Amino acid sequence: MKNNKELIFSWPVIVIAFIIFWPVGLGLLVMRMNSDKVLLLQSGRVLSLFSWLSGCLVLVGITANIDEGYDSFDIGLITFFLIATIVLNYFGRRLKRKGLKYKKYIDLVVNSGIMDIETLSNLMSKPYEEVYSDIEEMIEKGYFKRTYINDKHQIVIVSSKVNDVPLDSSSSNSDEREIRKVVVRCSACGANNEVGINKVSECEYCGSKIQG
Repeated sequence: MKNNKELIFSWPVIVIAFIIFWPVGLGLLVMRMNSDKVLLLQSGRVLSLFSWLSGCLVLVGITANIDEGYDSFDIGLITFFLIATIVLNYFGRRLKRKGLKYKKYIDLVVNSGIMDIETLSNLMSKPYEEVYSDIEEMIEKGYFKRTYINDKHQIVIVSSKVNDVPLDSSSSNSDEREIRKVVVRCSACGANNEVGINKVSECEYCGSKIQG
């Protein structure tokens, strides 16, 4: 099932779908961006760019034939790109708002250490229920790992990190202690990460590459 899902949302399938019937391709693209942690944070800008490009094609189509008049093909092409511009702009704005919202949650929870949902609700200027749902969604998408919501105390709980170093590898433990780390802010999601100096790692929250 997972392999089938990855195939459906693969770039070749999305490109082919756009060529054959663009609404299906757009739907697959939006679903792919909505399910990919890194893409979701950047998808709003990407779709907005495509929207501007599509809008430029509309203007070119209108101005190029303004003197000679428009035949049915010209009208159909202009209409096609006009609809594409409107749809891309709509989804671009929608995903951009979601990406910015997620980044703000990450900044508050990860960087500022604010775990109380009521406080998050006040800072985000959103109803408690919406904030609760947003945090649950981000946990499900993998932005907050080893995290759950304590309903009794209405707070977000981050469990202790699991040590990935083998227990029988004393030399590895010694090497790990000698590695100097620095705090690096992820350029994609804005989360602060501890990374070894001159080491390349992945952001713990969105999976983007970060340099120590």
